[in-house]
Amino acid sequence: PPSQINNKNAHNPRVAWTWALPVSPNETTPLSHDGVLFIKSANQVEALNAASGTLLWKYTRRLPDDLHNGRNAVVKGLALYGGKLFAPTADGHIVALDVKTGKVIWDHAVLSPYELKHHLKLDGAPLAVKGKVMMGASDCTTYKGGCFIVALDAKTGKEAWRFHTIARPGQPGGNSWNGAPVD
Repeated sequence: PPSQINNKNAHNPRVAWTWALPVSPNETTPLSHDGVLFIKSANQVEALNAASGTLLWKYTRRLPDDLHNGRNAVVKGLALYGGKLFAPTADGHIVALDVKTGKVIWDHAVLSPYELKHHLKLDGAPLAVKGKVMMGASDCTTYKGGCFIVALDAKTGKEAWRFHTIARPGQPGGNSWNGAPVD
């Protein structure tokens, strides 16, 4: 445990194990929980024994050919909640995986084909709080609809709400554009 690390025993650290990730930008931050290290890279999520580096399970997502199996996908993190691991995917989905087995519990498309065509991405880390999994879309500069944040029910994957980061007409602040379209 960290409380046992001190200047007398931390003078000679060495590599305990290594793990090769698939080809991708690999900007993710691994998530550690109950002795398991979860890593998202390209089109897969892996669960490793944190002490030994042994693979416990692997989830691989089949992606459309134009996404090159996620090699260009940047995903920065994962979330854990209620025995589920939540992972954004290169094709605009969030999947809930059983934390012990890696089996898919639910799969929800957050981005439409139109939004994907306009390069919207789910490249941040989801946030799981009080039964909801929240995720924001990014890279909305060429998309006329603007960015948004979505919340999914952690148990079912059903969309609970969607909040547009640019107020729409009829919403608070939505009439401040002096008649200019928000799209």
